[in-house]
Amino acid sequence: MERSFFGFPPVQTGTIWREGIGIQDLTAFALNQGVPLPAGTELSLPLAISADGLTIAGVDNNFQGFVIVVPEPSSAVLAVMGPMSVFVHRARKNRRKTLLRQV
Repeated sequence: MERSFFGFPPVQTGTIWREGIGIQDLTAFALNQGVPLPAGTELSLPLAISADGLTIAGVDNNFQGFVIVVPEPSSAVLAVMGPMSVFVHRARKNRRKTLLRQV
């Protein structure tokens, strides 16, 4: 039996390993991190990842190349914590005014 090793491997599910989590579906990981992907796109064959783990390149289920850049976790935390800190500050300020009126 003769085998051909040319061409793309069969479409598969790309995965990523993350410390404390283990193996995770790459498409789900990208979507959960806020990376926009066209509907129906599966990140099937990751081929390269940057040293910081935030840039991943490979081939998707449509045999198109992809490069995704995952936002840094700190920027996501700041996006949530920034408005929340303003809310907490205003709530404390309003509470002080209320307490002063009662005195």
